Amino acid sequence: MLQLEPVEPRDDLDRSGRVLDGRVEVFALCAAVLLGFAVRLRYVLASGFPLNDGGLFYVTIQALQRSHYALPAFVSYNGLRIPFAYPPLGFYAAALLTDFLHLGLFTVLRVVPLVMSTLSIGAFALLARAVLPSRQAAVAATFAFAALPMGFVWYIMGGGLTRSFGFLFAILALQQTHRALQRPTAARMVLAALPAALAVLSHPEESLFLATGAVVLFLTFVRSRQGMWMAFVLAAGIAVLTAPWWGTVLAAHGVAPFLAVARAVDSNPLDGVVALFLFGTYEPLFPIIGALALLGLVACCARKQYLLPLWLLAIPLVDPRNTTMHETVVFALLAGIGLAEVLVPLVGRLQAEGKIRRFRFHLPGLTIWVAEAPLAYAFLMAVVVPQATLGALTAADRDAMRWAAQQTPPASRFLIVAGLSPNPGGQRTWGADRVAEWFPVLAQRTSVITPQGREWIGTFAATVTNYGDAQLCAERDTSCLGDWLKKSGEDFNYLYIPKSTATDGGAASDGQNCCRLLRYSLRADSHYLVVFDGPGATIYERQPEGNATASDPA
Repeated sequence: MLQLEPVEPRDDLDRSGRVLDGRVEVFALCAAVLLGFAVRLRYVLASGFPLNDGGLFYVTIQALQRSHYALPAFVSYNGLRIPFAYPPLGFYAAALLTDFLHLGLFTVLRVVPLVMSTLSIGAFALLARAVLPSRQAAVAATFAFAALPMGFVWYIMGGGLTRSFGFLFAILALQQTHRALQRPTAARMVLAALPAALAVLSHPEESLFLATGAVVLFLTFVRSRQGMWMAFVLAAGIAVLTAPWWGTVLAAHGVAPFLAVARAVDSNPLDGVVALFLFGTYEPLFPIIGALALLGLVACCARKQYLLPLWLLAIPLVDPRNTTMHETVVFALLAGIGLAEVLVPLVGRLQAEGKIRRFRFHLPGLTIWVAEAPLAYAFLMAVVVPQATLGALTAADRDAMRWAAQQTPPASRFLIVAGLSPNPGGQRTWGADRVAEWFPVLAQRTSVITPQGREWIGTFAATVTNYGDAQLCAERDTSCLGDWLKKSGEDFNYLYIPKSTATDGGAASDGQNCCRLLRYSLRADSHYLVVFDGPGATIYERQPEGNATASDPA
């Protein structure tokens, strides 16, 4: 079978002073964790509210608390009764922190994803040290992982509560699985099964990432029936450890929620493969880590070390929806090889041969600059260039939702048109629409196009379609709303238009950043009456046919 063979340190690395002893390695890895924490903390401190999403998880945690930590059968959210089939580990952690440390639930949704995402850097360092051929490569890979935006953007949000738990434990499980495959023992298999079970109990898609990586490891290293028996034991151990959760769900709901989730995944594997060949790391400006990863990929293929190339190809084939998040692990590992095993030795060799002149001032040499500059650039871009999806609801947003809770009938149905910009794939980014997800919680009213939670009841795909069609109306006149009503089969009493979009960091420059054409059209449409106009949003009451009145200026 294929195997990634260790690479011994070369003389040119010794001459350049880049061979790390254990103490320097630990210091460097701690620096990577601290820098990664600083990058993540920058976004969390920018707002006093959970980043982006988390509304559904907020009510799920409350349901768990009300049931005294027994899994409730259903969760009420957005006028729906949703089967409580979601992996519950993150919810239990949040509920315990709230009840026993007396932390506010909003605070927990802000802080816990940040902490777990930071811990994932340390977990990645263990994986890199196990998989990569040298300490230098492991350190470089850890710095790259800490700086890659897609390695933290979706994990430090409010909804990152479960994703961050799953990602952390999946990485730890892969590291322990790799260790167990190198020297199989019962103790090592148990150490691999424990974090793997915790990953399964945290998040469905992180479980899929774990399964993909584990299969690649087994295909790469297993050479006997003993290895296949180890795989069976590991899977059985995970099943036993997670049985209290899935057994309770099956007893209450059968397999219907899990089948509904499986049908809700509409990603095409070809989309993931295309994204892979674009080699996109979503770094702002120049993709320096992506370039280093490409070097590492070429080096692995040239040396016939196929573990990382196989893993890179498997991720988009198995889980194309989350390709950009999960490939950060492989990209970072490849970048570590590209920097420490290709670029630095090459520059060191050229310098030793006199083909590159040394600096005249007192620095160890060009090789240190080559090693540090790309990673320093990556961290600088991660700090300076904001991530559009890492905004949060403003106080003005929350005030508008509070007005809706107090001044509209409880049975009111709202259509939220947030004017979201398309993501790089050209689709409307419902996952980044913080207004639509938090509205059912803070306004305590139904949002007819919020998709969250519907994946468990079988109406997810239709709602996502309705969501995307409704957002197109932000750039059109009110006739678009009429067409949407006919096409969607939905109905609404109120139209909610925020003053800022979910892609501008939460603060519009002129207070009217969203939906200008639609707003202009609404001023002249007697079927929509302004009932609230604040700094966070404008709310229109939809008038019944034959009872239209002149609308006030919005």
